[in-house]
Formats: sequence, C-alpha cells, structure tokens
Amino acid sequence: MNEKITMQKIKERVKNLPLVKESVYNTLSILNDPHSNFNEIAERISPGVAAEFLKMANAASSSREIRSLNHAIKLIGYEKMKKILSTSILMNNFAKQSDFDYFSFNKFHRQAQFCAVISVILGQITEYENTEDLFTAAILLNIGKLIIAIHFSEEHKKIIETKKTKGISTSAAEKAILGTTHSEIGAFTLEQLKIPKDICDAVRYHDSDGTVSSDKNYQLIMISRESYKIVYKFKLPRRINFSEIKKQLQDFIEESQKEYRKNVRVQIRATGYKDFFPELLSTASSLVSEGMEEVFKKRARLSIISKNQEG
Repeated sequence: MNEKITMQKIKERVKNLPLVKESVYNTLSILNDPHSNFNEIAERISPGVAAEFLKMANAASSSREIRSLNHAIKLIGYEKMKKILSTSILMNNFAKQSDFDYFSFNKFHRQAQFCAVISVILGQITEYENTEDLFTAAILLNIGKLIIAIHFSEEHKKIIETKKTKGISTSAAEKAILGTTHSEIGAFTLEQLKIPKDICDAVRYHDSDGTVSSDKNYQLIMISRESYKIVYKFKLPRRINFSEIKKQLQDFIEESQKEYRKNVRVQIRATGYKDFFPELLSTASSLVSEGMEEVFKKRARLSIISKNQEG
C-alpha cells in the first residue's frame, strides 16, 4: 500500500477484509434484527460470550447469583442484552485474530473496559438515559486501532515509528501513513456491521475536539470523548477489577450527582441545556479524574503494605 492513500481505497480494502467471521456476522445480523427473539440468539452465541453476559448480569445484580440466561435477560432487559452481546461478540472475534507484533490486545482490552466504566459513571452523574449505549460506544471507541494492527500490519509498524521519531499523536501518524485515522476506519467498519448510527458517530468523533453538529447525539459523543481523555491519564495495572473500582467510587458518584443537579437548576434557565452541557460535563470529568486518582493512590498504598507484610 502506498503511503498516500485515499479514504475510498481504505474503505474498499476494509470491505474485502475478513474482519468478522461469517458465523459472527450472522449472529450480529440477528442481534440487529428488530424481529429477532431470544431463542434465536441463544442458539447462536458461544459459551464464552454467554459466560461474559452472565458475568455482566451478576455485576448488575445486588441480590442472589444469576445462573441462567433467562434470568439475566429479565434483570438486564432484552434490548440491553442485544447491545452487550454485540460488543462481546465483536471483541471476542478480534481477540482470536490478535496474533501480531507491536500491539498488546490485553492492554487494549483493559483500556476499553476502563473507558466503559468511566463513561457509564459520567453518564450516571450527568443523568444520561441510555448508559448501555455509553458502555457499548466506550468498548468500541478504539476498535479502529485493532483493525489497523491486524489487517494493516506493515502500515501499523510505520505508524508507530512515525509517532516516535516525529513526536506526534497517533492520529497524526495514522494520517501521514494511511491518509485517515483509526476513528474513521473504526466507524466505517461498524457501519458495515449495521451497528447503530449513534455508536458509530461516537467512535468517529471520539478523538477530536470539534463542535458536534445538531443532527448528532451530542451527549453520547461528548461523554465518550471525556471518558477517552480520562483513560489516557492513567497507567493501568495488568490486573484490575473494574467492578470493584466502580463500587469504591459509588459514594463519590452520588455526591457528584447532587452537585450536578444543583448546577443544572442554577444555570439551565439562563443558557439552555445543550449550550451548558459541555461545562457540566467538564466539571463531572474533573471530579471523576480526582476520584480515580484517589482510588489508584489507595490501591498503590495497599500494594506497598501487602509487599512489606510478605517480606
């Protein structure tokens, strides 16, 4: 592939790549079919994906352990289940293809999970209605990087080298080598898989600071951007329990929600919600970052104590 390439050529190549196995694509088609039913989906999903779904259902449950998919669906809801399964199936599919150099799938997956947790927390604070959409978008934000690493491996090496030697951002290096960015490639690929437009828009615009046009879901896009920024402030340990982190932040989330509601009542009358939302989100983002810093500092102190006791 030439270094100078048009987005149209990228799209043509992506369309012809074995990005998703036929069986996976068929399952995604069923999940996105408004007339699909649970029995059809249950017959298609792998044991690994089913296990992941049950794990998520148990994390959402405050009562007894959930052992059956039927019970999980009753708890989580059919529509949310379809979105979770779509995300899990895509990630599992790409994980099986992740035999390549210069890219750590484990690190990529940790960052995606962390981004999902942060995005949902920001959604809770700002009282965004569809937090399952925030979760799905956050998991998929960087899927374009994964696609480049797997299916454009030579270009991926050049991108890494260009980024290091010129001291530029990942997106700038991608544009220099591919003529486009992982954000565009990720969004285009998801569009081919008929992932909802709002999710594709969040992926497309997550790494930019431009104004969100009025025909887009500005809250979803802006919350996704903020969660993405927060993730890259922290160096994540190799082993981390994100459900536990969310529990540790619960009091902080509730306090932030109170502050958010107070600010809304005071400011909304003067400016209108859409105009004021960026400022509200920026405040929520700062509070979440501070909360995460405290969580990681506490974690580091406990780790030191544990090592000293072992020694």
